[in-house]
Amino acid sequence: MPLAFAPDQRIAVFRDDRFISPWIAAGHVWEPAETTLLTGLFPRCRWFIDGGANLGWFSLLAALHLPRRAPILAIEPEPANLRLLRHTLTSPAFSRILLLPVALSDHPGTALLHLAGANRGDHRLLDSPPDAIGSVLVRTETLDRLAEGLLTGPGIVKLDLQGSEIHALRGASRLLADPALDPCLLVEIWPATLARRAGDWREAISLLQPLTAMSLLRPNGLPGPVLSPDETIRAITDTWRDQGKDPEWYCSILARRPDSVFLAP
Repeated sequence: MPLAFAPDQRIAVFRDDRFISPWIAAGHVWEPAETTLLTGLFPRCRWFIDGGANLGWFSLLAALHLPRRAPILAIEPEPANLRLLRHTLTSPAFSRILLLPVALSDHPGTALLHLAGANRGDHRLLDSPPDAIGSVLVRTETLDRLAEGLLTGPGIVKLDLQGSEIHALRGASRLLADPALDPCLLVEIWPATLARRAGDWREAISLLQPLTAMSLLRPNGLPGPVLSPDETIRAITDTWRDQGKDPEWYCSILARRPDSVFLAP
């Protein structure tokens, strides 16, 4: 299917998916707020890590905006998604994307990935989705190990892992603290699911430090006001409460260092 942000390029999609694939096939922009945000930030990047790449939407977007030699890591463990993504990456425009067939976690090893039926973007590492159709054994890896020696300067990590974000952040401490890097993290925060799988969703905010300049992503794709970690926790808590603590409510936050290039006007 043609890409909405690059009609001369194509992305492979599923015929039997009820969510992501039909949306893209209809010519729509997937996750428009995140797409708008990243399109604006990519000119400052020297690398990009797509955690939970799925069909590769954000990796493909990065390939069209980042410098030619900038590393782009697409991390996706699910076999069917991998088959389609490998097909998409045969295009010369996307051939430099490094596809890593692993799941992000806090340790290297193996784990069961629980597969969703109707929503091919809802495969989960730590518990079963509502429409589970089975599971598959996948390799797990840490961000620290995957990124070691590959990156320098400013770059972005996007984490959309269906509730495994805390485990991925536990395995990213060296990346976040590396003085040779200027990491900016875009992380999905799903309070009810994170709490069920990791004990306390607020741990995600703690693990993001020293990236203490945080913002909630607005629906228009612009970051909200810069908040401290404590202010971010309060903002998420208040908004979730206003949503009646809906177990399906989530938000995306942007975290960077106070002196980051990603905070420049």
